[in-house]
Amino acid sequence: MKRFPILADLSESEREAIAEELEEAVLERGARLFSEGEEGGSLWLLLEGRVRVVSERHRVSTELGAGEALGAFALAGGPRRASIETLSRCRLLRLGREGFHRLAANDPPVAARLLESIAREAARLADAALAARMAASVDLESCGD
Repeated sequence: MKRFPILADLSESEREAIAEELEEAVLERGARLFSEGEEGGSLWLLLEGRVRVVSERHRVSTELGAGEALGAFALAGGPRRASIETLSRCRLLRLGREGFHRLAANDPPVAARLLESIAREAARLADAALAARMAASVDLESCGD
């Protein structure tokens, strides 16, 4: 589990505590993991396979592979920010909201560290998105010359 950036800063014992709450799932090619706008509730860790992430709202589409965390913000609730469909057979681990609540009740410091890690990952993704938008803006400005 150390290969997942969202869990990399956690200690081995913290990752083990989280692992106790994970459920494994296998999805075939073409399966929809979740849809943009639906209520979230689970963090997914992609062990094997490839997925397509599409956000109609943000006009973004990308592909992700093994080692990625999907839907991390869903542990806090609210609507999904993108749709995810499998491009190949995928093996995943799921941390549902109920599993997270058990983790928080049984080991609050580990749950807090996981939330901190999710926040760091969110900041990293926001920085990357901002950099991409700025680069696109510079490219558009240079087209006017």
